[in-house]
Amino acid sequence: MRCKALFMMTILSLLGLSGCLEEEQYIKEDESESTCFAIVQFTREYMTNDTDAYNSSYTITNNTYDASCQLIQTHVTGDIYHTILNKTYNESGVLVFESTLYFDDYGGSRSDEPTYIWNTTYVYENGSLTETRYLSTEWGESSESINRHFYNEEGLLIRTTIADTNLSYVYAYDADGNMVREDAEDGGNVTETTLYAYENGLMMNITAPTYDISYTYDQEGNEQTQTKTQRNYDSIMHRNSTYDEQGHLLSIEETTEGEPPWVYIETFTWEAIDTEME
Repeated sequence: MRCKALFMMTILSLLGLSGCLEEEQYIKEDESESTCFAIVQFTREYMTNDTDAYNSSYTITNNTYDASCQLIQTHVTGDIYHTILNKTYNESGVLVFESTLYFDDYGGSRSDEPTYIWNTTYVYENGSLTETRYLSTEWGESSESINRHFYNEEGLLIRTTIADTNLSYVYAYDADGNMVREDAEDGGNVTETTLYAYENGLMMNITAPTYDISYTYDQEGNEQTQTKTQRNYDSIMHRNSTYDEQGHLLSIEETTEGEPPWVYIETFTWEAIDTEME
């Protein structure tokens, strides 16, 4: 599952995530099957010397899990806002609904009424996600959109369309089922192409119209470094991740070359959670 457009990157930024932090990076199950280890809190600090922006900001994110060790709530507290993300699963443990509430705390007072609500409903057929329905409300005004997803005979996602538009995304794969190409289309005409390259099943490079990303990994397959060259902003981002001996993500540090330079530092806290897993 990749973080994708239509406001997704904005929401992920509000939730304090660095890039695409996948669900499996939050949780690692113990061999006993009665305990899982999960990220219960992480902090994020942002620093820059840009005089036209905040010189620093700080967020604390707290995660809550159910008895099956599924993430059910993420609560982010920032300098001028706080957000609450709630997740709902069906009886099979499949994510079916998400609701994000954004509260504007600008001015120092904590708001009790959300200024922005974003609801996402996931619809499945025969185990495959077929529709993603978005409903957003901001300052009392609501808007809706639907993404529809189509698969080939092997069950690989090959197209996503955006309802009431001419926009779609088309995906191609290698023999191992790794996505190697994504075309953005408008009315059937390709407007952007993004390419993905792999080694031993690990993504090594992404080549997009406005940026390139390269990755390195440790012997366990954990991402160690990420370098993103943003051509349209003439900047280079470096990301370094650290882990403990069990492979739990401990920290992420991002720095940029360019103007203005900035630094993100995220620190993760793990705890053992008793589960009722079958």
